[in-house]
Amino acid sequence: MLCPKCGKSVENFFIFCPHCGYSLMKKTNEEFKLISKENNELSPSYGLIKINIFLLIILIFITLGFFCFIWFFMQMPALNRMNSDRKIGKKGFYLCFPFYFASFFLFFIGIVDWIFFLVMYFKVLSILDDHFNKHLKMNINFSPAGVLFLGILYLQYKINKL
Repeated sequence: MLCPKCGKSVENFFIFCPHCGYSLMKKTNEEFKLISKENNELSPSYGLIKINIFLLIILIFITLGFFCFIWFFMQMPALNRMNSDRKIGKKGFYLCFPFYFASFFLFFIGIVDWIFFLVMYFKVLSILDDHFNKHLKMNINFSPAGVLFLGILYLQYKINKL
């Protein structure tokens, strides 16, 4: 395909033109579409990173939970491109890093960190719900209880099923 702005050739699965940076996303009021890398069909979830749940558990365990930060940073661009009024900002993560490291020494700060992640899990859940159910009318069941008890594992499971 050709970039509408600079006219240079671009692969179909690119989200932005690598030459001029122009957004190649196709967006309408009714739905949010991106070109899928696999079969050139329109895909509402292109950009969300799918990770095996067992691998995710191992990564969280090995990194003593630090992979949760990495997971949010990996998923943040795709989540923020979705049709939702809610967005995930980076400021909260930067403020939370010291609390994460201090939580090994102070139990109370660990609780504060856990509450921060719980809020972020529900924010991601609401973005997914807005995008897939309100804008795309796909009627995907997102469980607040699943987020409450399983957090990032539940969210990744739902992303993998898209």
